[in-house]
Amino acid sequence: MRRSLILVVRQLMEIFMKRLALVIATLTLTSCVSMESSIPTPEQATSTVRNRFIGRPIGEAVMVYGMPDGQTEIQGHKVYIWHRINTITHNKKETVTTRGSIGDPAQYPYLKSVPYVQSSTYNRPETVGYECVLSIGTDQNGIIDGAALNGKMYACQLFAK
Repeated sequence: MRRSLILVVRQLMEIFMKRLALVIATLTLTSCVSMESSIPTPEQATSTVRNRFIGRPIGEAVMVYGMPDGQTEIQGHKVYIWHRINTITHNKKETVTTRGSIGDPAQYPYLKSVPYVQSSTYNRPETVGYECVLSIGTDQNGIIDGAALNGKMYACQLFAK
């Protein structure tokens, strides 16, 4: 009787552990997907900027993004330019292989030299910079009539906030 109770408890624990592992794996994958999908593409960020500012005075964009990094004029329209760089650090897996031999027959004639190969894998932090350029055009009265973003989504998301 006692032995069968122990077997039942073990089986229940195995089922519980398998289900717990499945739940943890699902939550991990879901969080990765939702984090990636929450970053707007440059097209989505452009749409957000256009919806927010077209028809509004350029001063509103300056209040949100700060002074522009540059300005030019094209066919009577002023174009204001902002640059953003977003850096992301991630771990990059690298493997190093060392080769050599152990033992020096010249020093110890009774020992043979033994060759060896050793591989080590480690994570090296790598920082990558992503750039995005926001261009906002205005008419002669300083009213925004166009906007465009060009760059990587990790940097363009800074303009979509």
